[in-house]
Amino acid sequence: MFKQSKVMAVMALALAFGVPATSMAKAPAAPNAPCVFHAHRVTKVTPYRAQLYVGRGTVLRGANLFVPAERGLTAEWLEKQVRSHLAAMESKGMPNCPLDVAKVQVKVISGGPGFWVRLIAPDTATGREVLRRAELMLG
Repeated sequence: MFKQSKVMAVMALALAFGVPATSMAKAPAAPNAPCVFHAHRVTKVTPYRAQLYVGRGTVLRGANLFVPAERGLTAEWLEKQVRSHLAAMESKGMPNCPLDVAKVQVKVISGGPGFWVRLIAPDTATGREVLRRAELMLG
C-alpha cells in the first residue's frame, strides 16, 4: 500500500510539472503569418557581394538588411527569430519575403546602432531575387 501511494505521488508531481511546460509551448506560425522583417523595422538594404576566389572581383550573393536596435534585442536573439521563421516557412510560401528563397543562409552581425542581417544565396540569380525581396522590406 505504501509503495502504491508513493508511485501515485510521483505521478501527480510529474503531471503537475509536465502540463504547464507543454501548455506554454509556442504554437507554430500561422499559414499566413507575416514575414519576420515586418516585426522589425528595416531601414537600409544593401547588396551582399561575395569575393571571388578565382580571378578578381565580387559577385552578388544576396542582401544586407539593417535593423535598428530595439530594447532587449540582441544579435543572437534576432538571428534566432530569423532562423525560427526560416524553419517555419519550409512548408508555406511567402512570395515577397526574402527568406522564402531556396537555400538562403542567415548571419546577423552587430552594427553600431543596430544589426545587419545578411542573407546569403547560393548563386547570383538567387542573390538578385533575395535583394529584390529585401528591398520590399524597406519602410
